[in-house]
Amino acid sequence: MGKINGLSKFRKPLACLPGLLLLSLGIYLVIDRLHVGFIINRIHEDIELREGTDNYIAFLKIKVFFRVWLFEVTNPEAVMAGENPLLKEVGPFVYDLHIKNHINRIDEASDEINFTVTKTYYFNQQESGDLSEDTVVTVLNFAYLGTIKKIISLAATFLKKIGPIIHQIFPGAVNPFLTGKAGDIIFSGLPLDCVNVDKALNMICNVLKGNPPALLKKTDTPGLFKYSLFYRVNGTHQGPFTVNRGVKNIYSLGNTTSFKNMKVTNFWATDTCNAVSGTNAITWPPMSKKLPKVQSYEAQLCRSLSPSFTREVVLNTLAGYRYELTADTWNQEEMECYCPRNKKKVMECLPLGLMDIEKCQEVPIIFSEPHFLHASSELLDYAQGLHPIHEKHATFVVIEPFTGVPLSGSKKIQLNMKMSSIPTVPWLTNVTDGYFPILWAEEASVSTIEQMKSVINSHRLLNICSFLSWPPLFMGIWLIMKACLIDNQMYYQITYPRYPRGVAFQ
Repeated sequence: MGKINGLSKFRKPLACLPGLLLLSLGIYLVIDRLHVGFIINRIHEDIELREGTDNYIAFLKIKVFFRVWLFEVTNPEAVMAGENPLLKEVGPFVYDLHIKNHINRIDEASDEINFTVTKTYYFNQQESGDLSEDTVVTVLNFAYLGTIKKIISLAATFLKKIGPIIHQIFPGAVNPFLTGKAGDIIFSGLPLDCVNVDKALNMICNVLKGNPPALLKKTDTPGLFKYSLFYRVNGTHQGPFTVNRGVKNIYSLGNTTSFKNMKVTNFWATDTCNAVSGTNAITWPPMSKKLPKVQSYEAQLCRSLSPSFTREVVLNTLAGYRYELTADTWNQEEMECYCPRNKKKVMECLPLGLMDIEKCQEVPIIFSEPHFLHASSELLDYAQGLHPIHEKHATFVVIEPFTGVPLSGSKKIQLNMKMSSIPTVPWLTNVTDGYFPILWAEEASVSTIEQMKSVINSHRLLNICSFLSWPPLFMGIWLIMKACLIDNQMYYQITYPRYPRGVAFQ
């Protein structure tokens, strides 16, 4: 009997051994998640900006939508008489925007890519619907107003002489507004004539010929220019920029480290605001945790912006974090260093929600969010007809956290000019001072399932591996229970054959 009992005691742990091994393996896979780390490392390797990776190939050529809404002035004569402008939004005029990043050099020591950007715009009639580039609209004549501001900055006293005739350089002008085709206003250009004008305008024309403002482009005829809002960004090189490749540190991927060869620019009042930092809003690093804010560098504004986390969303079966520009973007502490300084270096901040980007863009343009979203209500009192809607007008990006791939995004900007009463310019003598919207535009993209195929497959693989880590755990538990149950039953039958199992012993 002792021999049999000894054999039973020996067989009991042996029978449980396979179950114990499977249980240990299951616990290890579930807790340590080694397979997850391996897959994530492979994903990170593929999103580095290194030749041969999918992310590098996508970085070289990018396609997004560019949409423009023009603010048509419905009461131009009344505005000249002192009434506030009544505006009607006309749009969107939709363009296919092709972005090409031209690699200048790769610095492996600093883990950076130096490149220039070319943006080319192609009108998309299908997406524009009933609108076309031939659609005629009346908007504020931004070139006329800009020319007057240029004269005031150079020789304000001279404006008394040429103020009444300055409109001559704008053929057909009858007031401070222009009526033209949308395509000409946005890209192609409207005429500015320094040939057939009064000799008194020679001084200003010589300035325009020698140092044409950013809104002007020369033609084949000397002294004849064209002006538009976006021609200078169409088909021209911008930059150079440098960004981090993410090879040495994946969480630095896409961070902009210099703009126009400057790590710290000279547009603003402090080094903090002049620091070049943040992604290009297209290439984002993966996230090890949910961040309260992300940062992008906007070359159009020569500054960094920090959208805030608002919520989790699901697009094309993928979960993403949505980040938006909020009212915090415009708080006083955030904006003080972007306020213009007068000749005495005294800070002259604009109303809440406005940012003067003249130093950055070399034109007297004021930036805001569309329809003055998150801005002071006084701006809406002046520019009537605007209605800010958060879901429509907010700038946002949705980022897939494992890869940093943007699932969706919309970058928005509104261009405005300061309208001021100027007694020496007849058309502007009686106007009411205020901030006058010209247009708002967005660059937008939504990734398709086809474009997200590799990310979706990576998530599927993660889910499969996570699922497969549980069967060893459950199998191990089942084998242990089975082996121990069988051995216990045999042990009782051999040791206590006269007592059925379960009977209490005295």
